[in-house]
Amino acid sequence: MVATGTWVQDPCERLPQEEVCAHLSDRRYEILRVYHAAMPSEREALDAEQAGIDARLARDCPGS
Repeated sequence: MVATGTWVQDPCERLPQEEVCAHLSDRRYEILRVYHAAMPSEREALDAEQAGIDARLARDCPGS
């Protein structure tokens, strides 16, 4: 027997800017925490992600 699924409409709601900045800051901290234990190939991806986060923090989160 195959189970069937159900489609659910989930409206997208914009987060308050303070919450966005907090999430970005938390993710940046997590990247820094795991960076030194990461493999060199993983570090390249982490570097790229951190650069994007740093740019968003500088642009959208004054004082971060």
